[in-house]
Amino acid sequence: MSDSELARRLGHRPAEVRWARRGSGIPGHCRLKKWTKAQERWLGTASDRVVAQRLGRTERGVEDRRRRLGIAMKDSKHRLYTPADDRLLGTMPDEELARRLGRTPGAIEVRRVAFGIAMFGRHAASKAGKPTQRRGGFE
Repeated sequence: MSDSELARRLGHRPAEVRWARRGSGIPGHCRLKKWTKAQERWLGTASDRVVAQRLGRTERGVEDRRRRLGIAMKDSKHRLYTPADDRLLGTMPDEELARRLGRTPGAIEVRRVAFGIAMFGRHAASKAGKPTQRRGGFE
């Protein structure tokens, strides 16, 4: 039986049953269902909640699978970066790239720094180990 059902019968919380089961090395009742190609085609076609209801899965499970496959949520304000977007990082000022990609300069900067890409115009100085002049002094 499920952890929730056993907890209800024993008068405990489901988390307590889960901890006891894991501590004893007893495998869980519920095994994760494998995703089929047909189910994956639903991802990104509607909200995660709607897809979860249609497929009989949890909303969190749908979200995790969608993100793992790099599929954007339908009508999301948070768009995923494409490989083509990433290739443009550091090739022009962040402000210009932000306008081109429809993002904020701060978002471009965060992405560029996460990949360890130098700011546009700073490539030669950064690679040579020379300090580059900034508004407030040298970095």
